[in-house]
Amino acid sequence: MDEQKQQTHIQTICVHGEEKHRDPFGAVVPPLYTATTFSQSEPGNPIGPFEYSRAGNPTQAVLEAKLAALEQAEKALVYASGLSAVDAVLRTLDVGDRVIVCDDVYGGTLRLCTRLHADKEFVFLDLSEPEALSSYLAKSEGSTKLIWTESLTNPLLKRIDIAKIVDIAKPYGIKVAVDNTFLTPFFEQPLTLGADLVMHSATKYLGGHSDVLMGAIMTSDRQWYDQLKFVQFAAGAVASPRDCASLIQHLQTLHVRMPVHEKNAQQLNARLNEHPAVVESLHRGSGMLAVRLKKPISDFSQLAIFQLAESLGAVESLINLPEKMTHASVPAERRQALGITDTLLRISVGLEHFDDLWSDLKSLIVQAGD
Repeated sequence: MDEQKQQTHIQTICVHGEEKHRDPFGAVVPPLYTATTFSQSEPGNPIGPFEYSRAGNPTQAVLEAKLAALEQAEKALVYASGLSAVDAVLRTLDVGDRVIVCDDVYGGTLRLCTRLHADKEFVFLDLSEPEALSSYLAKSEGSTKLIWTESLTNPLLKRIDIAKIVDIAKPYGIKVAVDNTFLTPFFEQPLTLGADLVMHSATKYLGGHSDVLMGAIMTSDRQWYDQLKFVQFAAGAVASPRDCASLIQHLQTLHVRMPVHEKNAQQLNARLNEHPAVVESLHRGSGMLAVRLKKPISDFSQLAIFQLAESLGAVESLINLPEKMTHASVPAERRQALGITDTLLRISVGLEHFDDLWSDLKSLIVQAGD
């Protein structure tokens, strides 16, 4: 990216991105192009830069430019879901390639790695302890091609020091990819810490309204980008233009939403850690909480504001029981070893008033008391 783009504040990028002055009619909102195909003046010679929406679309291009700017990347690609973005990255590897993955990884990513990409070798390490990575690489035979980590892990909220992971990986020539879904570029920009690629489930905080299903990849590695672009075109897991238009709009308030998510989560975390039914509540950034209770919750039906649902990062507050919901596909012995049990709640704190949130949550967790 050029110097001017790097110096632009994130608030301005959220509002304007790269779309300002692009529309020939002066529209202040980027137009939605729903066309699936574009005219050609002669065979093989499109009138403009687009020929078929699986290969690119004007609305998609505006969104990708904004996402690249948010993560200080040169390029971005958007996909039909977060997992399709992860899948695209893994498709750029060869059979037998080794990938180191953070042990507390999203259950869907784990399933994708072990079930659909079983032709690669996956090693799971606690990357919140960088010395575990150093020790493994010093002793391992063969070469590792990729480290896949989450900046804030799901669901245990381990905070990964990306800069340290990069420092350890680079002497071995290992690329580092970061799922930055939980922290978002508002709180952390992994490429500025040395990572090679950033991925988001844009369904979550970037979208922020539970109405867009999308994944995104941002990178300044042009060779890797070209590989990913080919996979996107050939496999076809592209985001729809309508979802792209929605995400462009939702990103305009990212910088307004994230501080409120975080403040509400900080306040709830403090109250939860004082409650007799709570063993421990963790908050390590963004609007996410990992809450371990003394006893399991048996009845969620009295909740008035929080909703029992998967996903996260939207304006409404959600409660998730990972053991039976987002991480149900993780083998039971692995869940047990990580501490993903029936007493663990993952809470996505929304934008409602704190007093209302605390009143609702307190009425729920009383079930877990002595």
